[in-house]
This record gives sequence, structure tokens and C-alpha cells, in this order.
Amino acid sequence: MDLGFTNVKWADRLMIGGMFSNMDRQIQHGQSMKVVYGNRHMQSHSVMGNLEYVKRNIFKKLDISTFASVSRLDRTTVDTIPTHYSWLGRETYYYNGTQPDVWVLGGGEAGRKSLLNDIDLNINSRTNLSYHINGNNTLTFNHLLNTFERESDDPMVPPAENAMREQRSFMKNILGLSYENVAFRQKLRTTVFGKGYFMERKASLRTKTGNGPNQVVNLTETNMTTQNYSFGGAISFKIIRQLMVMTSAERAVRLPEANEIFGIVAENIIANPELKPERSDNFNFGIEFNPDLPKHNVIFRPNIFIRNTNDLILRYNQGGYDQNLVSGNIGKVFTKGVDAEIMYSYKRWLMFAVNGSIFDAQIHNTTLDPVSGEPVLTNKSRLPNTPYFTINSNFRIERPSLFAKGDLFIFHYNFLYVHEFLRRGTGLGGAGQTFIPTQMTHDTGVAYTFPKVRFTVSFDVRNIFNAQLFDNFALQKPGRGFYVKLTYSIF
Repeated sequence: MDLGFTNVKWADRLMIGGMFSNMDRQIQHGQSMKVVYGNRHMQSHSVMGNLEYVKRNIFKKLDISTFASVSRLDRTTVDTIPTHYSWLGRETYYYNGTQPDVWVLGGGEAGRKSLLNDIDLNINSRTNLSYHINGNNTLTFNHLLNTFERESDDPMVPPAENAMREQRSFMKNILGLSYENVAFRQKLRTTVFGKGYFMERKASLRTKTGNGPNQVVNLTETNMTTQNYSFGGAISFKIIRQLMVMTSAERAVRLPEANEIFGIVAENIIANPELKPERSDNFNFGIEFNPDLPKHNVIFRPNIFIRNTNDLILRYNQGGYDQNLVSGNIGKVFTKGVDAEIMYSYKRWLMFAVNGSIFDAQIHNTTLDPVSGEPVLTNKSRLPNTPYFTINSNFRIERPSLFAKGDLFIFHYNFLYVHEFLRRGTGLGGAGQTFIPTQMTHDTGVAYTFPKVRFTVSFDVRNIFNAQLFDNFALQKPGRGFYVKLTYSIF
């Protein structure tokens, strides 16, 4: 719920809001279909408060926009039954001599018994200040702050070990300054920018050495401070009214997210507290062509791009197993590719769009698993778990007053094509390559808004032909689905 003011003298928008959510989610499998769970699940609830303020010309020529939020998430992962199940929901067995025994694991389905409770505290704020020097020049400053803290407790862990409390926290500060100039009757638009990225993180995590009665548990601390800077620029020039060219170049930085650094047990993601920021040199060149056609609107946007990335952040199977994922830095990746988009509309009631992308992302070094130290990605191999050729299209019809005055009828149809891609990283031409197969999916639906009563009913069919679909790690997605939605607008 958000309550506040809009379009008043002292604010274009002032909103104070809050949110509460509760979830009970069954965890059906690990990061592969081969790892099946029958009783493991996660319970969570979260609360958040937020404040938003927007005002143009708060002072002469100065605009401000700011947003802040505070949230708390309580999450419990329940894994206390050691039985191993098949996809049919049956207990699986192994033969102990001549007698079958139930196959059991180490106290829980994903390892030892666990009632792990995580408490995540988040503070986020972003502020943008825009100063309009004149009609053609604008100076913009922005600041983003993100703090994160997680406390964990597991009553199923031995008391001496649980007393060694794990803690995880970080603080991100991102500062940006940009300058935009518009010239030659707004035909030429130039932007230059610079950013500073500052991150502090602290982690105290339990590590184990040895096995059985000789196993030793220690608390390992990791403290890291990183400073990175990026800069770049973009230029667009409208040669004629129907044709515009655009180019940009930047040295970019991406800071790792909380779940990439600290992991999340409920999603089988392993922590990597030494994960480094991702840095890349990027170049883009494209055109936009919009011919003049009566009653028709056509836009064509092709673009070529190059990425030279260091310490690319990528998730892959931890230790080569199919249960957990870990985020690691891929030392050097070079990417080149092209994407294009065509949009067409007729009299604002018929719309069609299609876009596609094809690229080659090649690893230029051998990467080691941050947990096991084993090589997982080899030199000159294509980036795994990453589709490199995709096509997406959308067809839409919107007809107001089709059956009665004031009504609205909508029909839509979507098609997605994903070409086969590598599931694991191997050298080009190497043996043992596994692929996620080519996928094609079709979705359609209709919606009708009744006149005067502000009541809308919609019906959608997803994956019409019940095709086998997979995510980037070969987990199967749901088959054909039917959905009905009813909406009533009060105001």
C-alpha cells in the first residue's frame, strides 16, 4: 500500500508505503533434475517500508527524485528428513547384501539436518539531481546506497558449532555524474559520464577440515574493500528525420549482489565471500530507421556490440556436482555480437514486434572452482549456460468499442526461439559436451474490458503445444498452462 500526494505545490509526488509478504515454498530439486527432494521446503515472511519524493524545479532549474526503503526478511529452510525420493514420489532403495534398505542421506535431503533461519536486513536509497543549465545542457548527479546484513541460526547444528555465529554484511556506494548536450536543433545528442563504485564487505563463515571425529570447525573471516571507477559516453545524430545513428563506449563495473557473495541455502547457492567486481570495456554502434508511411509506423533498430570483460561473474555447478551453484569470477571473456529489432503498428490498433540477438562469448583463460579449486571452464571455450541465439516476437490487437461503446478487446500472441547452447564449459571441439536443446514456445491470450463497469476478464494459454522447455541450467519448466484473471478497477 502507498499513500501520499501527487501534483501539489511542494511535490510532484510524495508517497509513503509499506509491504508485507508471506511464503511457503516446496523445494523440489537441486540445481539438476537428477537431485530430487521430497520433504525439503522454505518458509519466509518479509516487511518493507518505503518513501518516495519527486519535485521538478524544487529550486530554479533543479529537479530532484529520491527513493528509500528499509526491509527485513525472515527465511527458514526446513530439511530434517533423510529419505531419498524419486520423481514418482517413492522412496529409493539400495541393496545391502541381499536385503533392500531405504537409501538415506546424512540427516537431511541436501546434507545434514537443518532448520536454518536467516534474517536479512536491507537499506536502499537512490537520489537523482538534475540541473538544467539551459535548454540544451543538463548536468545530473546520482547516488545509490545499499547496505545488507544477514544473521543466521540453526538449532540442528551442534551447540559448540552453532555458538560460532556466522555473520555477513556489506555496504555499497555508487556515485555518478553525467553531462548531456543537445545541439543542431536537437539532431545531435551527446552524453558523457563518470561513476565511482565503493564496496565494503565482512563475512565470518564456518569452514571445516578433516573428516569424522577428526573434523575441525573454524570461523574464517573475510574483510574486503574495493574501489572501482567507470566512465563513458554516447552520441546520437539524426542525419535525416527518418534516420539516426548511435554509438557508445564505456568502461563499466558491476558489483556483486548479496546472494552471489553470501549464498542462499534455500536456493542451493554456495557462498563465495571473495567474489570480485566485474569490469568490462563495451562498445556499441547502431542505427534507427523510421520511414514515413501513411497510417503505418515502422521502426528498425540494428546494433552491433563488443564486450571485453574481466572477472565476469558467472554461476556454475559447485565442484562439478548437480546439487549446488556457486558464483565465481571468469578471468577474461571476449564477446562480439549483433542484435536487431523491428516494430510495426497500423492505426494504433495492430502492433507487431520481433527482436533477435546472436553473439559469441569466448573464455580466454582457465577458471578454477572457488570452493574445490578444480578447473571448471577451459581456455577458448564458449561461455556455458548462456543462450547465444534468440528470437522473440509479439503480435497484438487492441480494438476499443468493438462490441459496445466504451469496451476494449485485446488479443496477443508471443513466440520465443532459443537455439541450443552448452550446459557445461568445455574446450571447443572437446569430448563430453552436453547441450540444452533448441526450444520454441508459443503463448496467446485475450482480454475484454466491459464498458462502464470497469471490469476486465482475461484468458491466457502459455506453452500452447506443451513443448519441453528448460532454464539455463537444464531444469525443466512447466508444460502447457491455462490462466484466468479477473480485474475490477475501483477508481
